[in-house]
Amino acid sequence: YARIELGEFAKSETIIKKLKNIGDIYNFIHAKLDFYYLTAKLLMKKRESNKALKYADEGIILLNKIGLDMRKIEFLGLKTRIFVLQNKLNAAEKIIEEAKNLVLKVGRRAILTNYYSDYLMGMFSYHLARLENAIDSTVKQNISKYKRAALQYGKLTTKHCRKKVAAD
Repeated sequence: YARIELGEFAKSETIIKKLKNIGDIYNFIHAKLDFYYLTAKLLMKKRESNKALKYADEGIILLNKIGLDMRKIEFLGLKTRIFVLQNKLNAAEKIIEEAKNLVLKVGRRAILTNYYSDYLMGMFSYHLARLENAIDSTVKQNISKYKRAALQYGKLTTKHCRKKVAAD
């Protein structure tokens, strides 16, 4: 996580390859999930969104097989952000609905801090993109709606991540 955030992509790739090997050799599910997540995040940061989406989807498929909904929230948050980068806001909205339902199902307190931060970052990115599109649009009635939502999720995300999560 730290190497990606520092922009040390070559070192990140070395670590990610080690995780893949651990996952493959020992059939260690969590290493496999970390491989998919970190690869998707690295590719997102490098703005290779189509490849990032592929790895996020592979992780979600594995999560669906093992039923680890708590971790799926992290992947859905990342997938939301990838769709926002692609300006596919309707697709992002569908992912957000799925993530919201999982948060309600699992319960907010049961979700690990860093998993929840990805969910919040996805929500914030989505609402910020909606605000930017509303500002650029000729129809101005949605500006205040998206401004409130972006501000709300910006505050929630900042409050949540400020002392607990160094990523993003």
